[in-house]
Amino acid sequence: MLTIFMEKWGEKYPKLIQKIADIDNLLTFYDFPPSIRSSIYSTNLIESMNK
Repeated sequence: MLTIFMEKWGEKYPKLIQKIADIDNLLTFYDFPPSIRSSIYSTNLIESMNK
């Protein structure tokens, strides 16, 4: 998923894509089961409450 995003936008935004590629744990929440992902998407209490 991230690879597709980087391929799509890499030519237009190379600096941004490089910064994203340098973040090793950017999408680690996908490693968790779907049942608990919603609780870790955001640690902001207001966002969680409004969700």
